[in-house]
Amino acid sequence: MGCRVALGDVCEFHRGASVPRARMRDFGDDLYIHYGDLYRGFTVRIDIESPQKPIPYIDASEKIKPEQRLADQDIVYVLTSETVDDLGHAFLFNNPRSEPAVAGTETTIVRVTRRDLLVPAYLNYLLQSTRFKLRLRQYVRGMKVFRVHPNDLAKIEIDIPGIDDQRKAVSILDAIFDKQLVSQRTNDYLLKLAEALFTSWFVGDGSLYPTYKVLMYEVAAICAGGDKPDICQKLPSEECTVPIFSNGTDNEGLYGYTSTAKVFQPSVTVSARGTIGYICLRRKPFYPIVRLISATPNERTSAEYLFLWLRRTMITGVGTTQQQLTVPMFKNYEIDIPNTDDLSKFTRITGPLFEAIEANKKENESMSRLRDALLPKLMSGEIDLSKIELPTPSNNHL
Repeated sequence: MGCRVALGDVCEFHRGASVPRARMRDFGDDLYIHYGDLYRGFTVRIDIESPQKPIPYIDASEKIKPEQRLADQDIVYVLTSETVDDLGHAFLFNNPRSEPAVAGTETTIVRVTRRDLLVPAYLNYLLQSTRFKLRLRQYVRGMKVFRVHPNDLAKIEIDIPGIDDQRKAVSILDAIFDKQLVSQRTNDYLLKLAEALFTSWFVGDGSLYPTYKVLMYEVAAICAGGDKPDICQKLPSEECTVPIFSNGTDNEGLYGYTSTAKVFQPSVTVSARGTIGYICLRRKPFYPIVRLISATPNERTSAEYLFLWLRRTMITGVGTTQQQLTVPMFKNYEIDIPNTDDLSKFTRITGPLFEAIEANKKENESMSRLRDALLPKLMSGEIDLSKIELPTPSNNHL
């Protein structure tokens, strides 16, 4: 039987610990869930035994309060952000072996204290529903940085069904997420194959094919947010496409449009302010924003080649307070490119890899739309789960 409760009656909340990135390590004593890493590889869960991306460590010498340590089935919740849209991202922390782990600065630990009433994985999905996020916005404070205080979060009331129905809803939504995770990891392997071929063919003294140096502007048209070069034109507003893949965050390019100029496909974007050098390959038209520089190749190279080359390159900017990459700087970057015949050979072999990555990405986008459509219906009880029989779940969080 379901009931209505305030979150504060079934959960407790704790602020994360502040540790500078300079003190994070590849190896150490405690896993550290850094705020900035949450948007680069994690979506719904953080699986410690098989993480979607590497998780940094901190040393035991750091001053960490007991309540800042993460337990299995805690939720890492984002209640501080530079945009209201980014508030309310929730990540279930799967840590069945209880490896030492700490929640980072600007995150809030949500710990379910009444597991007889509420399944943590169910709450994690509920927190991400549009309906809940709209209720959360009632308590947003701030001007440049937006926050929701845990005391306000505790006031929000939620309707929760019986435990069995919660578990069924989680099983359905997890099946969608797990399918997406398989596709994401497949894409990671396909990209590694393309990178390995790129390295053996064109990098270093032992490479199979020679390259020669040119400047970036010689092989690509460079476009910054707000610019309108020949490759851009004014078009009616359209939704920006998510990049196929990147070494940064998919949020780069999705928000804060400042231009009606549309860059045509295919192209590569580079983050140009703040954290410099996030590289995204985009095979569809998109609108650049001021913190992005776009490079659309001419016949002397390809977007895929540019993407792979830039991923190996240390891209730096100028500035003391905030780093910035300017268009003139990027235009004069030296790039090694092969001759046209060797590039064509490379494209014929790697083309199917990039096509498979794009197909997997599209399928994941479709699965996301399915999940978003099902989520409110499962959370509201619009779909009657009482007559649905599901296989016994093997994952520990149910």
